[in-house]
Amino acid sequence: MSNGKSNNNPPTNPNPTTLIEKLDSIDGFPVEWAGRTAKGDLRLDCNVFEVVDTPPPFFGQNARDFGFHVACDMAGEAEWSEHDFGACYIREKSLRKESDGVWYVDLTVDPHKARHPKVTTMLVNDEGEPILDENGEVQLKTAPRRESWISVRLDQVEPDFEHPLAAEYVQSDRRTKALIAATERSKATKEGRKEGGGGRGKGKRKRLSPSEIAALMK
Repeated sequence: MSNGKSNNNPPTNPNPTTLIEKLDSIDGFPVEWAGRTAKGDLRLDCNVFEVVDTPPPFFGQNARDFGFHVACDMAGEAEWSEHDFGACYIREKSLRKESDGVWYVDLTVDPHKARHPKVTTMLVNDEGEPILDENGEVQLKTAPRRESWISVRLDQVEPDFEHPLAAEYVQSDRRTKALIAATERSKATKEGRKEGGGGRGKGKRKRLSPSEIAALMK
């Protein structure tokens, strides 16, 4: 996949203190319009985008069908040129950090501006077996195929805040939310113990003599 870099990388906090700041340092979002909510969910300031760095043909579909690393290898062998996809909308639950440590998102493209790369497929019979020609070679077919959605890095797109349907995008992250909730509960418990124990010191014990005990019992 293209190795182009974005020029809008946000500055990182060198001394994170809050849990959200620590998560931000770990997440390493490459753009300033991505981050997390106070509860730990993933957040993008916009849900409509313009593609400024064209991805390889069918990169997302190849990652889905063959795995991410195979898709990267296929992208390295592919040829493509810049393309105007029009206004692209984020696909639900598609924001993720892949095994290469890079954030990706899937976008539905403008149907009137979809790309139609050529795809080579193997001809099969009704039983799914390859059809052979008279020389025993597998028959292949190459034809254009419509690419209705694409996978891109976050630094390959720019948010379109002026679009009439533009809005904030929030994607639930149950694992992180559970971590934040557990951390807050633990912190509250520790603070409660400190507050509760501050006014009740154990004090010193004094052993009473028999005469003192008798005086108290009168």
